[in-house]
Amino acid sequence: MTDSSRTPDRKDVDKLARAQQEAVRAARRELRRTFETVYNMYYGDPAGMRDALLDLVPAIARKYGDVGSVAAGEWFEQMRAKWFKDQTDIDATYQPDDTAMRGTIRRLAGHLWDEEDGTPADPDMMLRGLLANMDKWVKAGGRETIERASRRDARKPRYARVPQGPTCGFCIMLASRGFVYSSAEAAGGDMNDYHNDCDCEPIPSWDKKNPKIEGYDPDSLYERYSACRSTVENLLTEERYRKTYRDVFVPRYEGDEPKTFNQWVARQIAAEMDTRDRQWLYAGTPCPIDKETGAKPLSKEWNVGKGLTDQGFNVKFIKEINKNHIKTPDAYLNDVAWEFKIPDSWNSEKTIKNQFKKAEGKGTSKLLISNESNKAPAEAMKESIQLMMESQDFPYIDEVLFWDSKTGELTRFKRE
Repeated sequence: MTDSSRTPDRKDVDKLARAQQEAVRAARRELRRTFETVYNMYYGDPAGMRDALLDLVPAIARKYGDVGSVAAGEWFEQMRAKWFKDQTDIDATYQPDDTAMRGTIRRLAGHLWDEEDGTPADPDMMLRGLLANMDKWVKAGGRETIERASRRDARKPRYARVPQGPTCGFCIMLASRGFVYSSAEAAGGDMNDYHNDCDCEPIPSWDKKNPKIEGYDPDSLYERYSACRSTVENLLTEERYRKTYRDVFVPRYEGDEPKTFNQWVARQIAAEMDTRDRQWLYAGTPCPIDKETGAKPLSKEWNVGKGLTDQGFNVKFIKEINKNHIKTPDAYLNDVAWEFKIPDSWNSEKTIKNQFKKAEGKGTSKLLISNESNKAPAEAMKESIQLMMESQDFPYIDEVLFWDSKTGELTRFKRE
């Protein structure tokens, strides 16, 4: 008889996260000391400094990655012991990708030389880059230990990517999948992708029926992921993948290859999620709507803004100013300026063309259109917007959001 309390709870997750973060803090302390020593030793010799760091930095990452690996291995054993008395093979050896690590160090070392345009060398920039990457390098040890142990365990646990709080769209997207991962391969490789200062942890569960962790609700996360995906679904085509990405791909380093179509799609959705408020993404917390002193939004504009707060946008209407023949846009959506156009009537594509024309000179390339004040079918308005974006007319508008007041759904259009 299983017990839901056997699934790692929030305290267990926090314990794992603290152990990994302590290893990172220790690694960063040693990195700062090492960098200062090397800088003083090789002052005026950027090549010598680079070569020394190419040896020393991976050693620091490996040392503290091992610390995190051992802590993660012990944690995995403790969690598993809640379920089973038998033992499983846990390999806590950290084997970092030295080639990739050294490649990053080498690229960051470019800051040790003066730029061709006369910009002076900036060693502090290199140090900041190393400190940021050290987080990912050290935590990789613990993450890989848990993923490896999960794969080898004959009891076949599943694991989820669990964030510790509000985080980026990519992490929320992966977290929304719940306890579906049995290996990094089963996750299409995405499970291996962590950004610098990412606080997500791979958390295993042997509960085959209903694994739960306090504060982690993948179904709720998936609702917001789905809303964001719906916004850009029209942009997720093979043709656009080839035209805007694969055919113009330029490798950034040796061995760099373009993402597959599915990987590209995932990153397009994550990018859309990054336009939303992080607290909304994480917990569904409603966003605020406000206006500057002196701003006078129309009631229809306020209604649309109110609808956007349910989609993860902080809305703030702007006081209208006409200065140097440039008018202000209507509102900020998460600090990005947008012009609102909400026509009161509908006359086929002519109506949409007029909205583009009226948006000229408003100090932004972002246009929001809605059917809030007319009875036009949403599909007809969206088709007309798409035609305008494909045309050469009004090139100053590079992005359009359409908000359907009848369904509350958003659609994003981008000019190629």
